[in-house]
Amino acid sequence: MTGGVTTLQPKGDESSFDLIPMVETELSAGGGAFVQSEDVKGHYAFRKEWIRKVASGPKDMVLMRVFGNSMYPTIQDGDTVMIDTNRKKIVEGGLFALRFDQTVMIKRLSFRTGGKIQIISDNREYQPYEADMQDIHIIGQVIFFSRVLIQE
Repeated sequence: MTGGVTTLQPKGDESSFDLIPMVETELSAGGGAFVQSEDVKGHYAFRKEWIRKVASGPKDMVLMRVFGNSMYPTIQDGDTVMIDTNRKKIVEGGLFALRFDQTVMIKRLSFRTGGKIQIISDNREYQPYEADMQDIHIIGQVIFFSRVLIQE
């Protein structure tokens, strides 16, 4: 499969897989979501060699579901994103999971003058806005996403 992702029970040599946790909290691709829970609701297996190529390491990875349409067309409602929680340094235009006030969201970030960060949606129906850098908590950088293409 693309990105080396498999289901909960990998076939073959289990030692060649890392289990990445999926947390209950969902990331908003819209106006933001209140933090629900950091409880783990399952684990997904990814090939170790792939994780070592693209991520800081398996202990720094978390999977979260996305709801809303503010990051459309890049990230869509129902997608799952993998976040590298060790990558907190803002990269211009990078895609990040962040907490702002009491909400968690997925947005692009851009530097502005005076210690400000611009928070940007890919969907142009949502206007960018600015926040003070110290008011933003970066959860981590989004490094991978997956999408189910059929309706259940």
